[in-house]
Amino acid sequence: MKSRWKIEVYHRELKQTCGLERCQSRTGRAQRNHIFLAISAWIQRFKRRLAGGFSFISSSGMLLSMISLEK
Repeated sequence: MKSRWKIEVYHRELKQTCGLERCQSRTGRAQRNHIFLAISAWIQRFKRRLAGGFSFISSSGMLLSMISLEK
């Protein structure tokens, strides 16, 4: 049950934070590229969360605050 839950959390994070479902390309190659880049972005974000000891929600809040400061 715990491993299934971790997989569900992983898929939710990919969809919500990395834009996995927003792919508008039509060719298979472009879709695979989009999926690969989304997973790569998730891995980088996960590494930062582990290094900093942040939770998913707090890391999302920090990312949004950094974006709003840049504008």
